[in-house]
Amino acid sequence: MSQENLVSVIIPAYNAGPYIEETVHSVLQQTYTNFELIIVNDGSTDNTLEQLELLKEKHSMLQLITKTNSGVCDSRNMGFNGAKGEYITFLDADDTWDPSFLTNCISVLQNDENTVNAVYTEVELINEKSKKLDQFIAANTIWNASDVLSWKIGYVASMGSAVYRKSIVDKVGLFDNRLSTAADQDFHLRIAAETPIVAIAKVLFYYRIHANNMHQNIDVMEKDHLLVFQKAKLTLMTL
Repeated sequence: MSQENLVSVIIPAYNAGPYIEETVHSVLQQTYTNFELIIVNDGSTDNTLEQLELLKEKHSMLQLITKTNSGVCDSRNMGFNGAKGEYITFLDADDTWDPSFLTNCISVLQNDENTVNAVYTEVELINEKSKKLDQFIAANTIWNASDVLSWKIGYVASMGSAVYRKSIVDKVGLFDNRLSTAADQDFHLRIAAETPIVAIAKVLFYYRIHANNMHQNIDVMEKDHLLVFQKAKLTLMTL
């Protein structure tokens, strides 16, 4: 594993038993092979940990961190703090990638080394049984923080659809542990305040719809987004 152009793939996992093996395999099957895989088990109470331990026995390159439950943001942050890659990506434990996801993303980042710090791809929705639903979410380049706040482009990148230079994440900071459902928006708002998030017009990420999606909790979503807007006001005032 070369340190040059290394990608750190970070998967936070909490009670992801029905999906974690498929998610991990979608990473292991990437055509771009210079990556490290860091999985943070966030105090799962189902069989997630047992599955991950079995996967680690088969794939020694898998790095497994286990901790008491403290939320998805803390898990992402812990994985990032142990990452060695030049590039960083965060994949949730119930979503999957097309085998060419990393190849496409790293190609754009390398071809535009001086100008592109973050990229993301288009999305197709899948159900609990991994059936493609023929429902798509287009990707449009996010030029600035206002694009994130206004939803003007119609879609703000999901974590699993994006890859970032580690240097830009170091600059804007990690995930806010006070947030859950709106943590992605807050993170991308800070990224977009510094650099565009360039769209790749290919469906390379599969977002799973199921009953336990965090976005099903409307009360938490409302609280989270109010905090994001408060933080965004401060961010925009300093630009």
